[in-house]
Amino acid sequence: MWRRAVNGISRARVFWGTRKETGDQGEQAAERMLEGKGYQILERNFLVRGGEIDLVAWRDGMLVFVEVKARQGGSFGAPAEAVDLKKRKRLELAARVFLARYRDAQPPCRFDLIEVGTAVDGRVKVGHMPDAFRPGWEAS
Repeated sequence: MWRRAVNGISRARVFWGTRKETGDQGEQAAERMLEGKGYQILERNFLVRGGEIDLVAWRDGMLVFVEVKARQGGSFGAPAEAVDLKKRKRLELAARVFLARYRDAQPPCRFDLIEVGTAVDGRVKVGHMPDAFRPGWEAS
């Protein structure tokens, strides 16, 4: 069972299931953490051919595309290590499709990473890396 994290660590113990269940639970924990920080969740699992964004959120005039990485066991490394160039390109593709909805008014946006894992004692740990990487379209 998942509960709201307090200072990044939940009081509940985690019972990881299949890879899909782990991902779903991680996204739920990330969503609760973002809502607790004042983010409004606009979309969940925004899927396009060739890419997916786990969460699309809004806060303080900024559109935020969120990639969630849920990991079992002690492998709770830096979120940036979990998203390689190929994954970033897929996120950027999905973000471009999402942004096409705002033809005239392009809101500022960023890409965040959230990693969900377990601490040594089995409690949930949620790490948030705002503005984790810049999209390739900013360079052009």
